[in-house]
Amino acid sequence: MRITIVGAGNVGSTLAERLRRENHDIVVIDADEKRVAGLQEGLDIMVICGHGANPDVLKKAQVRESEMFLAVTDRDETNLLACVMAHRLGSARQVARVSTADYFREGILKPEELGIDLVIHPESECALEVFSLLKSPQIFERVSLSEDRAQMIGLTVPETSPLAGILLQDLPEKAMRQSVRVVAIEHDGEVRIPRGDDRIEACDDVYVVGETSAIANFQTWAGVASETLGRVVIVGGGRIGSELSTLLAGTKVGVRLIERDAKVAEQLAEKHPHVVVIRGDATDPAVLKEAGVEGTDCFVAVAGDDQPNILSCVLARQLEAKKTIARINRIEYVDIVSSILKVDVVVSPMLSAVNRVLHFTRRGRTLLEASLKNVDAEVLEVEVSPRGKLAGRHLRELKFPHGALVALLRRGDEVLLGTGDRVLRPGDRAIVFALPDAVSQVEQMFSAQRRGKHRTKSS
Repeated sequence: MRITIVGAGNVGSTLAERLRRENHDIVVIDADEKRVAGLQEGLDIMVICGHGANPDVLKKAQVRESEMFLAVTDRDETNLLACVMAHRLGSARQVARVSTADYFREGILKPEELGIDLVIHPESECALEVFSLLKSPQIFERVSLSEDRAQMIGLTVPETSPLAGILLQDLPEKAMRQSVRVVAIEHDGEVRIPRGDDRIEACDDVYVVGETSAIANFQTWAGVASETLGRVVIVGGGRIGSELSTLLAGTKVGVRLIERDAKVAEQLAEKHPHVVVIRGDATDPAVLKEAGVEGTDCFVAVAGDDQPNILSCVLARQLEAKKTIARINRIEYVDIVSSILKVDVVVSPMLSAVNRVLHFTRRGRTLLEASLKNVDAEVLEVEVSPRGKLAGRHLRELKFPHGALVALLRRGDEVLLGTGDRVLRPGDRAIVFALPDAVSQVEQMFSAQRRGKHRTKSS
């Protein structure tokens, strides 16, 4: 597939790398010569230096031949205009990254009227992710699957948990062994897909998949059940911090928000009367103490810059905040922040945007694709086609690549564990955990079932 990407920043360059790995024909447009030159050298793709909304630049990029046009710069207006131009010039499908939903409120402007097939709001999705993570201190990742019928969680095993020291095959309840599956264990920085005789140790990071209600029961048994929060301190009054404050307004949680800019702080205080807004620098220990960080249930740093978020989380940890969450824009920081600096949870609007775009580009063969933040792995949800060779076969018969496993099958309203004796049926949705080297092979196994899709162009 020919894919044109406007924007060679964090989102655009990550998408270019991921999509090139899948052998797509990639063209990247960016006004920064150094960015495009670096991408061309590193990925061997076509690059064009210029403004992504300029019709002449888009013609030079042969955008009419694009089956997918992705406008993912950090400027909303550029992305929207670029998509309009690409649509008019004949690109098949358009995706726009937009930081605010204000353009489309009250139906004044509709994406389809601009020729845009998908609008993604990374900051809003990031705020929702943080909100869902606030409830369980040991949960650092949660992925919703199959329209919320199933979930994957990543958890750090507490020393007091019955999970600590147990063999997988010795999970105590038959009902639990038949309803959830441990798909990966990270121990001392090494990730492995476990077998029944693998042992879970305290402080291991464990990834578990199951039906949503079964995951809730597992959390309770494992000692990582949802807790009632008393106090949350938020750093950064931008879009994520403000939306998170709105989400918390319907709870009994006491919220304090630290914002450096005086004007923004004043606006936040008016918009969120339930929030105590403190003007100050969150990297100043005195400001953190004034905000009541000492012993707070959760400290959430979601300002626009990575370094202040990281540093304030480190300081909050020293002040004995029970849980720290940091927004990180540069994905290469994630491992350092999690493993070395001991920030509990890392969230990334950039990764949220990448996941949504990848899912859209794979629509029709992959129903869901999510990159995990704390481990280099992905969760795929793929459908078994009635026209393919997989239907009617036992899972144990499939030559599944090393580093991947079918964790669950969704069959109608049922969610079933992906055991070897399970027979694939047409219409089943397979939820697959895969390490990086196995992702493309898994997708090929399922996409090979399907007939080619016909591309359409706008006139």
